[in-house]
Amino acid sequence: MFAFHTMVLLSFWSSSLFGYAHPLERRHAPAIEDTFNLYAYGESISGLPVYYADGKAEIGDWKLSTAKVAYPIYFTATSSSSSTWVAHANTSGTGLGAGSFDEAVLSLPSVDSSGGTVLFKPKTASSATSASIFHVYGNYVLVDTEHANFYAVPTEVAGVYSLIWSAVGSDQIGITLRTIAPATDTLLL
Repeated sequence: MFAFHTMVLLSFWSSSLFGYAHPLERRHAPAIEDTFNLYAYGESISGLPVYYADGKAEIGDWKLSTAKVAYPIYFTATSSSSSTWVAHANTSGTGLGAGSFDEAVLSLPSVDSSGGTVLFKPKTASSATSASIFHVYGNYVLVDTEHANFYAVPTEVAGVYSLIWSAVGSDQIGITLRTIAPATDTLLL
């Protein structure tokens, strides 16, 4: 009788264990669809959006940027690689400055460097090793390189930060990039 109960219990336990594997797989599947945005989270940075500013990535309210050309953006993955992300202006011709911005590829300064500003390079650079390295796990952004730490460096404008990638971030604010917007409309600065 004891052996029968043990077998039933083990059978129930093993089916429960394997029965939940599929939902976990879906939960951790990439959280990028046709279009997505990037948001920064860290100490005193609660979901500030990433935007285009003179070919560099900045975090915060794009309208406060001191860049000559600044645009709010959204991303798509290229058809040839889900790890290459193209930034598109999310407005029709309305940004800051006299210049225009259509689309560019998100990239690190160089995968061989120890850090620098996260850049937007011409779309022809999409095959570069510094561009084809972005992935998501759930809604967290991951990078294919040894030293993949993102940091926010305050600019001269309160609430606006430069997005930096560095192996060492001594005086910088460590951040996590995610594809999910903050839970509230009010962002904490």
